[in-house]
Amino acid sequence: MNMKTLKAFIALLAISFSGFANAGLIEFEYTGTGSGTIGGQAFTDSFFTITEYSNTDDLQSCSATCQYIDAISTTITIDNVGVFDFVSGTRTFVTNGILGLSRAGQSGMDLYNVFNVGSYDLLTALDTVVDSVSFLQWNRSPSVNTSGGKLVFNNGDTTGTFQARFNSPATVTEPTTLAIFAFGLLGLAASRFKKA
Repeated sequence: MNMKTLKAFIALLAISFSGFANAGLIEFEYTGTGSGTIGGQAFTDSFFTITEYSNTDDLQSCSATCQYIDAISTTITIDNVGVFDFVSGTRTFVTNGILGLSRAGQSGMDLYNVFNVGSYDLLTALDTVVDSVSFLQWNRSPSVNTSGGKLVFNNGDTTGTFQARFNSPATVTEPTTLAIFAFGLLGLAASRFKKA
């Protein structure tokens, strides 16, 4: 294999892999201030961030006007309490201009609703929406379990945010690493051919 062919092959390999790096992956982020308990430890008026990583290829319908995506993984950061992974499945859904976080599955009960997101479709990025939000049904069965224990937010309304974005650090996947590796091989091959 001559040098030109090797370079073309490695470049094609790198481009192919890098194209898959963020395919279908989206990050949904909810923030707000709430009170409740995690693993029996109380927190009051604490700022939190819930981050869901999802695959847009998993979009499903829950009714004629409802769509949802079950999360691949979900974490919560609660100020002065800690960072915890959700053990219970979650999803992000949208129906009639209301978007929310809920338990996973077609009929997962709502947990945190954001109002007035219009016709957002769960498949695109969305700049930060600041709006009225509601906590509801956290104390119902099945429990919402995390690596820190059972999580319960007290029911109520507050102001919160939602945003959806691609190209987050969490979506840097193995194919991107392979692309970088391919460029490294190109460098090694080039140095080898220069010595010959």
